[in-house]
Amino acid sequence: PLAIVPGVALAGASFWIGYVPWFLTTVAAFEENDNAIRERSPLQLFTREDLSKPLMLLTKGIMLVLGVPIAAISFFVPYFCYTFVVRPVCRLALQGFIRGTIFTIVYVVAPTCRGIAWTFAKVCEGIVWIARGIAWTT
Repeated sequence: PLAIVPGVALAGASFWIGYVPWFLTTVAAFEENDNAIRERSPLQLFTREDLSKPLMLLTKGIMLVLGVPIAAISFFVPYFCYTFVVRPVCRLALQGFIRGTIFTIVYVVAPTCRGIAWTFAKVCEGIVWIARGIAWTT
């Protein structure tokens, strides 16, 4: 039972220190619109040299078979969740926050401040009127 707490803490730390920065860096590279990267010649996974080395060809094939599902689980599934759920929800939340803030300023704060300023001005006028009345009678 006591070993679970450090294990969970280390798993959480490794997630935030390792996976999250890697994921964000990979998303930035994946979405980058740099033409220089696209103009490069594509990398070839299987080359002519591999055909003469069957063990290398087999190793690359096995790595590809193992790597694609791992890449799909570790990057593409979270990336699609980020692209189609998190990003639109955050964009809508930010727009709602900005619109709500502007609405509050325009329709609540500004009229309230104008009302307070008007009330203060009328109180000052009343004080001046009373002071003049007292000064007039003495």
